[in-house]
Amino acid sequence: KRLLFKVIYQGLLSRNIILPFTKNVRYIFLFHDVSPESAAHHHPVYSTKPEVFQKITEWIEKNFKIVGLDELTDENYSDDKSQNLASIAFDDGFISLSDFVFPYLNQKQIPFTVFVNQNAIQENWLWCNNLLMAARQNNEKYLRKIYEQFAPEMSFSEFAADPVTCLS
Repeated sequence: KRLLFKVIYQGLLSRNIILPFTKNVRYIFLFHDVSPESAAHHHPVYSTKPEVFQKITEWIEKNFKIVGLDELTDENYSDDKSQNLASIAFDDGFISLSDFVFPYLNQKQIPFTVFVNQNAIQENWLWCNNLLMAARQNNEKYLRKIYEQFAPEMSFSEFAADPVTCLS
């Protein structure tokens, strides 16, 4: 039910059906990775192609006042109470942010926030990559540690077959 609501809401939001009727609402647009499909770390689930990111950013600029996360979370902040505010954030801190996002958003003078993940910075991958690698290599010891902590309600064999989906 939540997924259906999310899809319906995204559809309404993307068609500008809801926005004209909302005032003083605050949104956070969260991205993980912005990279071309040819990049080694590009993943169809959490990566956004640069040209798509540019279009999304242009849409956000047209429909919101883009502010930093500290202004967005400040209850007293608002120049114009009738205007919806938005903040752009990135989870994990992939190298692609310095290749494309930083130059693009800095040139447009758009504030943004990056939540840094040590593995994403040092290894250029996410925790789910660790699970995928462990499953491919049949690393039962690693998988059991994660399974016991986060998925004891299912069988271990079910978890080990597709750990990322089981935890998503």
